[in-house]
Amino acid sequence: MKASNLFLVAFFLSSVLIAQQRIKFKEISSPVTWWVISHPFFALKAMKASSNSRSLTKSDSIMAIFGNDGNGGGLDAFRHAFWMASLSEKIGNRRTIRLGIAHEKGNRKDFEKKRLEDGSLPDKVSIEMDLHNNAVGVSLTQKKEGVTQKELISRVYNAYLSGELVVVKKDKQKRSVNVYGEIILPKQWQGKWENTRVLVPSNCN
Repeated sequence: MKASNLFLVAFFLSSVLIAQQRIKFKEISSPVTWWVISHPFFALKAMKASSNSRSLTKSDSIMAIFGNDGNGGGLDAFRHAFWMASLSEKIGNRRTIRLGIAHEKGNRKDFEKKRLEDGSLPDKVSIEMDLHNNAVGVSLTQKKEGVTQKELISRVYNAYLSGELVVVKKDKQKRSVNVYGEIILPKQWQGKWENTRVLVPSNCN
């Protein structure tokens, strides 16, 4: 097939997948859209991996392990690490990490446009957390390794217990605290890109 024809096929497939993604998730960011256009033959696998990781995050069995804090807590860390690990096993680590970076670039755009993610505006700390946990997730598998979902969850859990993942530092009431353990009121950090929230290893909170 000529290169020009191959490009047209790839562009068509990308357009279809983007449309499907918008139907399922309402809309996707322009950085992720460009990733889809650049990787049309892997986009469906990425969409399925994303959907599966979000479904797992809502399950009682996963919340029993990682808690129910999906915004800067253990559950949030699990979602990103598991998503990246499961996708890396299917399409390789370089493509996967690029998607993770594109996703976080989209979150920065969400902040600029005041669009909520998981009920709150992203900030610098939350994106740093996601990028770190994405990288750890990618390192947990190899392409076409054939790892089961149960084993993959176990690997993420071991990374969580050993402190390889990171979470936002919070008190027992899930309130963000600074490096000194002082409570940061929501008005002091919500909607502010730079704030005094900090990250800690996942086995510290």
